[in-house]
Order: sequence, then structure tokens, then C-alpha cells
Amino acid sequence: MADANYAKASILKKLPGNVDFIGRAPMDAAVHAPPRRKRMGRPAVKGSRLPSPTQRGRSAEGWRRVKVEVYGKVVAVKVEVFDVLWYRAAGGRLLRFVLVCGWPGHREDDVFCSTDLTLSAEQVIESYCLRWYLEVTFVETMGKLGFEDAQNRTERAVERTAPMAL
Repeated sequence: MADANYAKASILKKLPGNVDFIGRAPMDAAVHAPPRRKRMGRPAVKGSRLPSPTQRGRSAEGWRRVKVEVYGKVVAVKVEVFDVLWYRAAGGRLLRFVLVCGWPGHREDDVFCSTDLTLSAEQVIESYCLRWYLEVTFVETMGKLGFEDAQNRTERAVERTAPMAL
């Protein structure tokens, strides 16, 4: 689970096949259909260009209403799920995109991506929301326990300070 800053090529392209990623994706992501097999010539790496999540959000088709638990509250949102190639960020790996309308506290639509194509929209949204507890833990660790103030010089001291502060 990661924030939008981590949904990019430096993470997704290097992600091992046995590790899954769930994170927020940009609404203007250039997504493509999977490549079709050609009989001759160099194999295609991506298929035809598809509408971006923003363009999909403007259409009234494909939406369904689901109830999800978001930060401890059950809310109803509209979702659209589609599996595409986001070639710039993930190369030839298919991603499941979950477009969300009616996200609590947001006026605009949002989109999440996952490398696990078996997850439902509800599972992607709820899994993403679990990261909030990690964010709170890191903020409190740095602010109250002095995690960011450590003045270590040796490798062993660095390895001992972080676990002790947590």
C-alpha cells in the first residue's frame, strides 16, 4: 500500500512478481489495452490507447455502487474497475484500476491501481485505507520518540536506534 508518489516506474517496473502493490494513481494516466499478437514482425508491447481515468469518469457507463469501510466508517461509493497496461509506470504488467466517485472528503473522482488482478474494488479500497495507521505510527514515532533526531555515525548504531525508537 502506497501513496501516489510511489505509483511510478521506479517502483512498479522493479517490483518482483511475487509482491503486489496497491496505491493511488494519477487521473491522467496514459493507459493501453493489452497487446494483440501479430503473425509477423516485432511483437507489440502495448495495445491501443484507452481513455484515461479522468475521461472514463465523465462517462455514465460502467459504474456500480458498493459499500466499503473507509477509515473506520462504512460509506457508499460508485466504482468502475478496469484492467489495463500503464506502460510508462509498470511496463508490460497488467494493473487493475479502480475508479472511485463519491470518495468521502473529496469533490473529485480518485483512482487506485493494484498489481493483483484478483482483488475486487472493495478489497483495493479497503486495503489502501489500511495505510493510514502506518502513517500515524511514523508521525508519532518521529515527533514523540525522537526517531528523526538520532545522531548516529556507525552502521551498527543506526541499525539499533530505529528498532529501539519504534
